[in-house]
Amino acid sequence: MSRFRQSLTGLLLLGLVLLILIGLPALAQDGGGTQLIGGDEAGLREFILRAEGLLAAANRDVAVTIRIEALPEDLPFVLPLPEGSHPVGSIAIVSPDGRAYRLLIDTPLEPAAVLEFFTETLAASPWRLLEMPGSGGTNAMFCHGQDTSVNINALRLATGTTDLQIYVNQESGGVLCGDHADNAPPLGPSLLPELPALPDVTVESSAEYVFGTEMAVLAAGLRSDLPLADLLAAYDAALADSGWTRVRSESGTDLASSTWTLADPDGQPWEGVLTLTASAATPDRVQVQISVRFLGED
Repeated sequence: MSRFRQSLTGLLLLGLVLLILIGLPALAQDGGGTQLIGGDEAGLREFILRAEGLLAAANRDVAVTIRIEALPEDLPFVLPLPEGSHPVGSIAIVSPDGRAYRLLIDTPLEPAAVLEFFTETLAASPWRLLEMPGSGGTNAMFCHGQDTSVNINALRLATGTTDLQIYVNQESGGVLCGDHADNAPPLGPSLLPELPALPDVTVESSAEYVFGTEMAVLAAGLRSDLPLADLLAAYDAALADSGWTRVRSESGTDLASSTWTLADPDGQPWEGVLTLTASAATPDRVQVQISVRFLGED
């Protein structure tokens, strides 16, 4: 697996902890490191809460730039946004193998209207809509030329606005958008289990995110008074029913997680990670995330 793909799949919680510890000052290292640019404490807090986890750039060949309430200045295209949209923040990841961007934006439009806006706006060449598993509803993927994929996700929030998250992957000879003879859809989304319907659990939001051919994430917001251990047991069972083998599992009051492995139909290894996080302010609100990633060819 290339350093670029390792960087994309390494959305580590360590990065979030570092941001909380260091606050607003800009950080920089020669050839790599992390920078925080612009915004104030309120904007930073909103960005961190929404971002869930950030890349810890331990490899000095990987540079990460975080902008608060601003979008990157070096996107490979001019990105139109719905009227009334406001940037929450953005992350830019640059390595010798390519560039990746994560844009977090608030918009007043409903998710269906957001996707309709992009489908109509990005209809002309070099843009094209890419049919993908998990697309439609709150998710759509586009190609910009041969080397850049754009994954658009829209999720309505309780505040009455829509959380618009856009993932841009720019990689030479990209497997998603390149002119390949065998351009099969990524396997990751098909390996994600469905969340089972549980008594005393309300699913308030749910969305799938696709990161190239090697990673997919299912994220959901729940409301439940059940202990995290009970929720973990139920979702562990769903993973086991989907053919996954559990490696380890642990639970506490505010955080529970389990790690899994699976061999795909070609015998290649995948890793799955299930995480449940309870809100400290409102313990009955629980964030669930199931991520699956390709570990590389044997």
